[in-house]
Amino acid sequence: MSDNELNPGRQDEPESYPAQPSTRTPFEGDSSSGTTAGGPSALSADHLSMMAFRLQQAANAANEASNSASHDTATTPAHTQPSRHVKVTHLPSVTRSRVEEWLNQHGYYYFIDNDGDIGTILRHRVFFIRLLGPSREILQIRGCWNHSLNVEYAARARTFCNSYNRDTVLQKTYVRVDDTGKVNFICDMSADLSLGVGEKQLQNFINSGLGSANDFFDAVDDQFHTVN
Repeated sequence: MSDNELNPGRQDEPESYPAQPSTRTPFEGDSSSGTTAGGPSALSADHLSMMAFRLQQAANAANEASNSASHDTATTPAHTQPSRHVKVTHLPSVTRSRVEEWLNQHGYYYFIDNDGDIGTILRHRVFFIRLLGPSREILQIRGCWNHSLNVEYAARARTFCNSYNRDTVLQKTYVRVDDTGKVNFICDMSADLSLGVGEKQLQNFINSGLGSANDFFDAVDDQFHTVN
């Protein structure tokens, strides 16, 4: 009779053997690393050390690449950069000879009066182009109406000029009563050219001064054509 038959409660237990440690080194991407058939298992200290070492190597390589790119694109230090100078263009001063040259180029007839001012006649109206100021830096164009009114119209003429000045900005208009009691309409425009003036600017100013004055005198003709 066997022992089992003598001891019914005793079961033969299978022989067990101690687990042998694995000599296989796990690598990144190895699906068998860190898991068993029954689920995840704890990573070994060697495995963690290897992973930390490789992560540190990757971080160092990224830092070196970034530093290299920054060095290649770095700008030159300020103390070695060439200085930047703003080029300043000095415009020529306004002179009588420049005004005369412009008038000649554009076919204007002109004369020089006893005060040295340039005069010209447009549509029977007399205009003077003058240089004023301590350094003769102010250019003025002054025109005179080619008619006159009797002194009793002086108040009406002033009211008309005030209204015209309120509605326009380029020129200044006003009236003068001469020694004979005649009322004259005057229109002038001035510009401070102490910083100089270019050829295009000079042309625009002269054209504006002459043109705006003629516009004013045309308006005077319309308003006072029955009384002059």
